[in-house]
Amino acid sequence: RLAASYELVINVKDVLGASFTSSSADNMLISIQPRATNIFQPQKAFLLVRKRTSPFTDTPEEFFCLNALRDVPFRNLTVSVTCSVQDEVCCCASCILLHVP
Repeated sequence: RLAASYELVINVKDVLGASFTSSSADNMLISIQPRATNIFQPQKAFLLVRKRTSPFTDTPEEFFCLNALRDVPFRNLTVSVTCSVQDEVCCCASCILLHVP
């Protein structure tokens, strides 16, 4: 009997629904519409931003804010965004409010 195995590939555009809204010299506004299914329902979102001239290397060290919400219980009630900067990279973490359309 062979064991069944599956490979699941999730693209950011498939689950985050990120769209550019506007920008100025000091600010950039991106809206996200997290996608959910009966088997996938994200509770937290993380956004990393850095200068265009310094591309990401996709190493684990770049994701320095993954523990930012470790002590924040998921309540689906209020917006709680935590941002930090390290080595000219800004990382923001937030709970996803499932009841907001």
